[in-house]
Amino acid sequence: MNVLMVGPDKSEKGGIATVIQNTVNAETPFNVIELGNWKSESRWLPFLKNMVRIRSTIRKKDIDVVHFHVAQKGSFFRKAFLALMVNKSAKTIFHMHASEFDRFYDDSNNVVKRFIKYILSTRDQVVAVSPEWRDYYRQFAPEKAEAIYNAVPDPIPITRMLSKNILTLGRIGKRKGSYDLLEVAKQVAEVDPEITFSICGDGEVAKFEELSKNMCNLRVFSWLNEEQKANMFSNTALHFLPSYQEGLPMAILETMSYGIPNLATNIGGIPSVIKDKQNGFICEPGDSEKMTQTILQFFSNQNREEIGEEAEQTIAQNFSMSTYIKSWEAVYRYAVNQ
Repeated sequence: MNVLMVGPDKSEKGGIATVIQNTVNAETPFNVIELGNWKSESRWLPFLKNMVRIRSTIRKKDIDVVHFHVAQKGSFFRKAFLALMVNKSAKTIFHMHASEFDRFYDDSNNVVKRFIKYILSTRDQVVAVSPEWRDYYRQFAPEKAEAIYNAVPDPIPITRMLSKNILTLGRIGKRKGSYDLLEVAKQVAEVDPEITFSICGDGEVAKFEELSKNMCNLRVFSWLNEEQKANMFSNTALHFLPSYQEGLPMAILETMSYGIPNLATNIGGIPSVIKDKQNGFICEPGDSEKMTQTILQFFSNQNREEIGEEAEQTIAQNFSMSTYIKSWEAVYRYAVNQ
């Protein structure tokens, strides 16, 4: 079976590119052909080229399924117009990674809403990253919406140190709760200044650095490569993601696979992974007081390593690449045989 995978170039930053890269690097019973549709330095040019060549690519590569990796706004429209170019010789699947698709839909005018409904309802399958998001997409494709959790490869062996460092991976900005993190870091410093915060990512970096320049317990880094990430994980006790909107963040799955528990918010697919006080911690978005209390209690807990072990086991049992690939094989075969 030949699968054409359409999404951002796998070398790009972000969760969707990581998902594509993990899939391409995995052993699969199907053949994956990549079609890069977005690059940070030329967001629309790859799409325009693909509008011309997607049909010939499907024909020449004998494609059975076109797997579109989809977010909201521009990502959705680029994939929607490409999907309309796919003829009936191949099946189309929309893999919905969007963290704010509900807001995107609600804020659209009636013409755009009808277009969104049409595109989603006419795909052969709509796959969400969690059961919570699957239930949302069933309003558009009630018989076709399914859920497949994201997954991570087996972690690279590292030596973990007993640390008081808190790590945050991903884009810096309001949606990710980055400015709530600043408030939490200030409150934590008043009680235990030895607890440090390391924020690594892209986005509103300059603004965040300006706001945090006088904070001694907070460091800001750019996006990490794999080697830098492994070094950072070895000196991390807790991963903190105070987001307001999410799908199912790869940063959570990746850190948990290394035995690093997470403090995250009760949104998107996160409650499907993190069970409060068992393998991590859950708070409501914006509740900086509860987040501060949870962090201080975590570092005072003599048995905190047990929560990390539960986090690691959660990933090994439910979010492995082998399980992920089997789930996708089943989706592809179902779509082809409809």
